[in-house]
Amino acid sequence: MTNEKNLGPTQHFVPQHYLRGFSDPKRDTHIWVYNKGQSYSKGSRRNPQNPFLQAIKSAGAERGYYSTTTLTGERILDGYDKKITEQETLGLAVLEQLRSRKPISLEEKIVFSIYIDLMMDRVPSRAIHAAQFVERAMQEYPWDLLARKAAEEGRFDLAQKLDPSRPENVAALKRQLLLEGVVRRSQTIVKKVASMTWQFYFVGGRCVFPTTDNPAFHPLALGLNKNEGFIMMPIDSQLTLLISNMAAPDRAYLPATTKQYHLFRNTILSGATSRAYACRKDRSILARLNKPRYG
Repeated sequence: MTNEKNLGPTQHFVPQHYLRGFSDPKRDTHIWVYNKGQSYSKGSRRNPQNPFLQAIKSAGAERGYYSTTTLTGERILDGYDKKITEQETLGLAVLEQLRSRKPISLEEKIVFSIYIDLMMDRVPSRAIHAAQFVERAMQEYPWDLLARKAAEEGRFDLAQKLDPSRPENVAALKRQLLLEGVVRRSQTIVKKVASMTWQFYFVGGRCVFPTTDNPAFHPLALGLNKNEGFIMMPIDSQLTLLISNMAAPDRAYLPATTKQYHLFRNTILSGATSRAYACRKDRSILARLNKPRYG
């Protein structure tokens, strides 16, 4: 049995400050969590409750999500998590402005583009997508060269570990490369996102936007450079951001039509890897989550 302490601290792939924008109005420290692929259930021994109310401090998180052990045996439990926390603070002030329905400047748009790039990289869907690129990088990794260099320096333990025939060493390097990619911001993506058209749509009354474990969703098949490319990112339970290549000026805080509201909810839920989060129980969220579509 795995010792949970060995997995490292609980680390958030969806930040707590972001999830607070979707908290239950009666219990603002909690959020409703929906499991993809499972039907609505009030809960029983055989069928756990779906959705269920969870503390935000525990939602969108896993033990040791950013922890790793390098090839040299160095245990990194929270180093990557600290770097991510430092980066996400850049966008916090802008996020609060948006939640207060205040306009943002071009400079703030660029800053929030960095935040969006981080949100796209830190989540489970990105790890799945990035695996193929990490695999490619592994094929080009100079194992022999580095092993000889380590042996020449008398670091024989490291030289032995630089052996691609050992699965545990390959796995350690793959994980390290994946995490290095998470904390490395892409200037190309940031510039592209900042140059696109931003439109904010709000709803009222009983209408609410959910979010997911892939908050800044963009369909990979479309890409951001194609005319059809877009990013959909809920800001809070009644405001969502649509970033697109449409030839139109940026617009702040437009009321969403009924058709747009349902389309945006479908789009948001299309991006979920395994979970969605919302401020209340809503069977329609599960229905859309399990049959997502956009466009």
